[in-house]
Amino acid sequence: MESTIAVELLINKEALVVVDGQYAKSIRMGERLVVTKYDVPARFVKIGENAFYEKVKRLR
Repeated sequence: MESTIAVELLINKEALVVVDGQYAKSIRMGERLVVTKYDVPARFVKIGENAFYEKVKRLR
């Protein structure tokens, strides 16, 4: 089954698209961002509520 999400900027402003907090790209009016489902599912590990961000805060 193919899953696709398309996002198009409809106003005359620049927007910043950030993926996973790592990849950032500016888009302008009329440009489209298309995201499709990958064949291999992603695996995620949950280590408690906000555990990662709490550890980062303590390092500051």
